[in-house]
Amino acid sequence: MAKNSPSQEVIAELELELERKIKEREAILDELSLIDLQIDKYDVLIKEIDREALVAATFLNNEVYNVKSAYDSRIESGVRSNLKWELQSSVSLGFGSLQTNIKTYKVVENLETQVSKGLYGLKYYKNPSNRDYGSNYIADFNGNISSGSTIMAVLPGTAIEENLSAYSEDILGEGELTAKIGDTVVDDIDSPLYFSPTNLPTIVGFGSTSILGIVTSVVGGISTGSNEFVHFGAGDFSMIEVGQYLIGPKITGFASVFDESPLPPKITSFGTASIDLEYFDEDGNFTTDSFTANTFILDKVSVNGLEEGTFSIGIITTCQAYFLSTVSLGSTTLESFSVYRFDEDIDADFDDEKDPSNPVEIGVINLQNLGEGSLVEYISGGSKEGQKKYDKYEYNKKGEKKEEPDIGPGTVTWNVGTNEYPIVGGGGFFGVAPSYASLGTTIKIQSKTTGISSTPQYSSSPPSGTPGSGSYDSAISSAESSLASAESGESSSMATSAVIASAGLRKERNEKEMYAWSLLQGASAARKRISEIRTTLKSLNNTDYSKYEK
Repeated sequence: MAKNSPSQEVIAELELELERKIKEREAILDELSLIDLQIDKYDVLIKEIDREALVAATFLNNEVYNVKSAYDSRIESGVRSNLKWELQSSVSLGFGSLQTNIKTYKVVENLETQVSKGLYGLKYYKNPSNRDYGSNYIADFNGNISSGSTIMAVLPGTAIEENLSAYSEDILGEGELTAKIGDTVVDDIDSPLYFSPTNLPTIVGFGSTSILGIVTSVVGGISTGSNEFVHFGAGDFSMIEVGQYLIGPKITGFASVFDESPLPPKITSFGTASIDLEYFDEDGNFTTDSFTANTFILDKVSVNGLEEGTFSIGIITTCQAYFLSTVSLGSTTLESFSVYRFDEDIDADFDDEKDPSNPVEIGVINLQNLGEGSLVEYISGGSKEGQKKYDKYEYNKKGEKKEEPDIGPGTVTWNVGTNEYPIVGGGGFFGVAPSYASLGTTIKIQSKTTGISSTPQYSSSPPSGTPGSGSYDSAISSAESSLASAESGESSSMATSAVIASAGLRKERNEKEMYAWSLLQGASAARKRISEIRTTLKSLNNTDYSKYEK
């Protein structure tokens, strides 16, 4: 082969390009490291400003809670009532001419007299470019984990979950990357809540785990030590099948109707039973009668009987899971987690075609995520749902731009109350002494098909011994006045000023992060080109081109 043959010249040119690309990538990464240090300086300032704004917002929120406390005290004293009777179900029992209708009423909180007040806080907007450039961010996902567990469920619908079986290979969905063995999983990189900051978990394996999904709910009861659940209230029986699970409500504290470890009781068959039901008949008389009701036969008995309650019907579903190196410090059924890669070059798996400004993450600043976002707003209210992704360019079927999620610091609710107190007996219930009904009290009222329907009763007078309303009304007035002063005073001004103070810093930091993103794009592109050249050179050096060269 000639010394200056075309193939040798091509090889020499590619080797020279390879050398240039390696140096180019190294220079880009050096520049990226410098920019990351500059970004860190902005982070320090912005975090402290956010902290000051949070202090001001916390003061205002304490004033809001004081108003709530004053209203709650008035309700708790009995000066006002926040309760009402609510129809729970209407069930026809018996057959033919013996059929009767039983209406179940329950004392519930009167939501119509509730008042809501928005809490104060900082709402942030975070672009994909607003990231840590000292590590390789992979993706966000919604996770589920129990305290002391190393198994994290990756909830369905999360981009990183959709192709988890290919966990070491491909790009997912909207450019989200799969996780790999050795990647770090954390809720917040600076101030994690669920893991020790000095011992963050890494992924040591992949698999699946089971979570219990709710299908419907039913009202019924079961005796202690029995495996026969009697369904005599609300709930769609047609949705229930053999093999589904019956999940009981909590009795008190952590005491459950069933031993639900490792799983709640399973429905093995259906039947009927004659039950003795206590209720008020159509004339208001308290009576007991027997009726036929549907039953579920279970594969385990109850440990705590419950005469009547709302039970859930569930099915076991399997979802993907990460097996982690360390246990969780807390439990969560829905939390936003992130996957980071620290053990590889930052440009190793970077998607250089991804939009640096979309989708936008919207959330609320707290002590664990100070400094987040390219933009922050001081707001009141909003849905306290954690973080949400928002595609700025997504449109609905009508061609309308989708509205951003209503994320905020949340709201506080209290009850103004009424002078109407639910009672049992008295009024239309002849022969029954009236008594005041507490939250959760349930009564059943009979109404024959040809009879007149009875309704539960109220009293316009509070229970005996209830204090006067004067001191409670004064406390409410004082708390509301204090809140109004705070909202127009120094605390509100401090929060607003802090947001203004951080706006310019966030704008400049965002510019540097956009530049860092472009550097990362360049480094990623150079890395790919280096890999391509090395592959081509290997092929050229292993091929004899002499017969093609003249």
